[in-house]
Amino acid sequence: MKEIFSDLNQYMKNGILLRQVVNVIDEIDFSDVEDRHTFGDIYEGILKDLQSAGNAGEFYTPRALTDFMVEILNPQLGESFGDFTSGTGGFLTSALNHLYKQVKTTNDVKLFQTAVIGQEWKPLPYLLSITNLLVHDIEAPNIIHCDSLGTRVGDFKECDKVNVIAMNPPYGGSTEASVKNNFPSDMRSSETAVYLWY
Repeated sequence: MKEIFSDLNQYMKNGILLRQVVNVIDEIDFSDVEDRHTFGDIYEGILKDLQSAGNAGEFYTPRALTDFMVEILNPQLGESFGDFTSGTGGFLTSALNHLYKQVKTTNDVKLFQTAVIGQEWKPLPYLLSITNLLVHDIEAPNIIHCDSLGTRVGDFKECDKVNVIAMNPPYGGSTEASVKNNFPSDMRSSETAVYLWY
């Protein structure tokens, strides 16, 4: 829990409004599947409203697009699905919705819980991504707070690989000079999206 909030400096100035938010959330029965799904839809609506296109490469990928891409990729239960610029978790939740239809047994539930993997560099989207997965029934979201370009290409191990990847890389972003050294010299660029397509 400490890691999730370590880089965040968010606060609410009005204690009365904070109390009202807590009261409304307290009324939700998270053990009721319908309430959980309704809350998840509301949460994603809030995320969409928070995002603004063109702000330092950040963009909310519309649900219709993430759903379509996941449908085309057709991940299967037992495969791992990764988004290494997960933002608020749109592709991951679309993958979970797709995979949920395949859950039939208790073993399938275990596979579902570990099916998606994400990475996010910025603190607020990282927190929002974890929260998004929690409201989509993932008990321990596997979202890592890191720069997905921060590892040398040659240092990846077999266990770091995933079966299916869907992501919307941050166009217009730039990397630190040291990150460029993680890639072969003929593939070095200061544009983040270029690296994430390799």
